[in-house]
Amino acid sequence: MTDLLTALQSAERGSRALRVVAAAHLLRLTPEETGDPRAVPVIVSAPPPARHANLFAIQPSGPYPFAEDSGFLLSDGTFADRRAAMTLALANGQLAAPTRSDELFSEDLW
Repeated sequence: MTDLLTALQSAERGSRALRVVAAAHLLRLTPEETGDPRAVPVIVSAPPPARHANLFAIQPSGPYPFAEDSGFLLSDGTFADRRAAMTLALANGQLAAPTRSDELFSEDLW
């Protein structure tokens, strides 16, 4: 969240604004979980108009993300959960007002 706040402050100072660019799932793969020492967390995303549900087609056999790991890919390549993405989308003008809750949904943007 600190990185997001830093990005928002930077955007307010006139630098290139950080934007929400795609629905994404964060898969927290670990060597212990997978049995592979090379395992690392992975962001799975697809460009708009893909929705979070479409991402399950990319990984039909799992692993599946936990609720807090369903979010968005940002323009700098990082992941934001739905709440952080809502804050960002409101701050940079991608969304005028929350539409259903304090969490962002792909339907809110495309």
